[in-house]
Amino acid sequence: MGSLPIGIAVSPDGRSTWAVNNNGGGSGSVSRIDTATHTVTATVPVGNGPVGIAMSPNGSSAWVTNGTDGTFSRISTAANRTVGLTISTGIGSSPYEVATTPNGRYLWVTNPPAGTVIEVDAASGAIVGSPVVVGLNPKGIATSPDGRRVWVAVFGSNTVVGIDTATRSVASTVSVGTHPTRLAVDPAGGHVWVSNNGDSTASGIDTRTATVVTVVALPDGSGGTKSYPNGVAVSPVAFTADGPAVWVVNDGPGTISQIDPTTGALVGAPISVGGSHDHPIALTVSPDGNTLWATNISVGTVAMISVPTWRCPPSRSTSSWPTARPRSSGVRQSIPADRRSPAIPRRLRPVGPHVPPLRAPLA
Repeated sequence: MGSLPIGIAVSPDGRSTWAVNNNGGGSGSVSRIDTATHTVTATVPVGNGPVGIAMSPNGSSAWVTNGTDGTFSRISTAANRTVGLTISTGIGSSPYEVATTPNGRYLWVTNPPAGTVIEVDAASGAIVGSPVVVGLNPKGIATSPDGRRVWVAVFGSNTVVGIDTATRSVASTVSVGTHPTRLAVDPAGGHVWVSNNGDSTASGIDTRTATVVTVVALPDGSGGTKSYPNGVAVSPVAFTADGPAVWVVNDGPGTISQIDPTTGALVGAPISVGGSHDHPIALTVSPDGNTLWATNISVGTVAMISVPTWRCPPSRSTSSWPTARPRSSGVRQSIPADRRSPAIPRRLRPVGPHVPPLRAPLA
């Protein structure tokens, strides 16, 4: 792995995981991980200070935001290299997260310094219309399954904004917890789940009424280490008739919590994915719902978690995993990466200009 892995995505066929290496705002790269062998099979150079990544629905492309450069890059997954021109998102731009529409025709990109979201034509790279103003310091972004809404976590405004993709205008603004950071939409599009980094909670939003229906207090670590939740993932398949599972990364203690989306209750104990000094932040789930992948930004690794057994297993083929209901017992941890990056100070390094800290500074 490279230095400071900050973003992560899984291919639609589940065969590869792609981790964005920020490199402290310098020349970045994306590591391709084979999900069967748990090895890095390619490292693709991109721009400076990359942050976000999104896969095209057909898996042919990976789109990466380059925060320092104010650009984004397209990676051909067949060729393992960038293709076409690196596309500028405008003067003064520092793109953060990116999401693709279900039909693959458009990209939506957050621009924290301007407080806007940009729509981009995926075929031409042209920016569509004017940026949509959403509030102070937008971070995470996700599209609804039907493509009619784009949901944005607005870190500085303590809101989640829903954008109507047909009119390219703000359709709803929902007040949530302090410093919402990343979010995910459930498979039916009925709920959005957002991590509130500043007050250690997660909010569940009913998309039909644009109201918060669930607030979950996430567990602190030992010694009072705050949760500082960051990455969010929602299972694409239901484990029970009640609906899919929701997972949230707790950056502070270095754990992942599982939430029952029906009751808002925490399920079992959090699982450790690297410890309080490793700082896991980004999270994604495989298309079959069996595997979670989390980036440990401070040590340059990616953790793999088996959902059916709720543990970090030794390296083995995903086809051998059992299909039992997730449980919290038998937890153990390993870091399936080819090598570790050099240790960095406990105080997290910045990820590029114009991008505020992902959470409160560490003591």
